[in-house]
Amino acid sequence: MKPSVSRVVHYVSFGTPGGEYKSECRAAVVTEVGEVWVPEGQQPPEGTPVGLAVLNPSGMFFNRGVMQDERDHQGGTWHWPEREPDNSPQVHVNASLSPAQAKQVTEMIQAALLQQAKRGRTTGIKLPGRG
Repeated sequence: MKPSVSRVVHYVSFGTPGGEYKSECRAAVVTEVGEVWVPEGQQPPEGTPVGLAVLNPSGMFFNRGVMQDERDHQGGTWHWPEREPDNSPQVHVNASLSPAQAKQVTEMIQAALLQQAKRGRTTGIKLPGRG
């Protein structure tokens, strides 16, 4: 898959050297997609560098030039979210939306999630006209 602005990915935190805090996956939103300059005769690194808005339980931070790491999930990298097991709870929404409406709803949800993360809230999201 190719990253693009507004996609949700996982950022891997570094953790602490003493192990008090482990390296963990955090939700992040892609804010920019970068390019890698590679000197002539050298191989480009795997993955694509992106800018991220990383959502932590205690706040949000921004990071540019974060490299993709689908294999080892090293601290300070990003990767696509893993698929959930078949028995995990899921929410399915049946709606007839145009692409523009789907984009608008996605942007509203992302904005609401960012605001909730900033406040440390975990309440539900209310969509207009959906009760």
